[in-house]
Amino acid sequence: MSTRVLKVLLLTVCSVPLTWATTAFSFTGEGSAINNGTGYSLGFQFTVTSPVLVDALGWWDAAAPDDLTDSHQVGIFDTSGDLLTSTTVLTTDPITDGFAYDSITPYLLSAGTYVISGVTGTNDEYASGVTGFTTAPWFTYGNNLYIVSSTLQFPTTNSTSDGVGFFGPNFDATPTPEPATFGLIGVGLLAGAVVFRKRQAS
Repeated sequence: MSTRVLKVLLLTVCSVPLTWATTAFSFTGEGSAINNGTGYSLGFQFTVTSPVLVDALGWWDAAAPDDLTDSHQVGIFDTSGDLLTSTTVLTTDPITDGFAYDSITPYLLSAGTYVISGVTGTNDEYASGVTGFTTAPWFTYGNNLYIVSSTLQFPTTNSTSDGVGFFGPNFDATPTPEPATFGLIGVGLLAGAVVFRKRQAS
């Protein structure tokens, strides 16, 4: 393999874009804050269009950064109702874009449809009737879901009466490289090693 080809490979690998964790969606100052005394496990169905690593689960802070008075169980389910990953968002967790996030061991969501749910508690608010929000490019928002429960449950009742969004829960994720990208990186590293050995030998 010529030095010129090796240089091209290395430049190609260096041009592979790096990705960082982003929230599934965000909104500012929209929707009405609802404080309920019953306790719901509520959220929404969503579709991941390409694999992502979920690294934090969150709950909306109505008056960020310090309005949370309850901890909140939050989890992601498959469409059969099996809990895939979960955590409890604490009142001390850091706030990003109006949501408190608790870090989790990264969990891989392959492309497909899932449900996120979180427990409202008895004191804290959730946003209802949100009609405008920004989503990550790997994420598609689906329908609202809820179930009356004071513990984390798979929500089964569809509700569209309050507008587009129940927020509620959110999550933070990082897109994962496609297999072809891994292969490209591997070839580039191998090429770099060959160049290094040739220079060492000369």
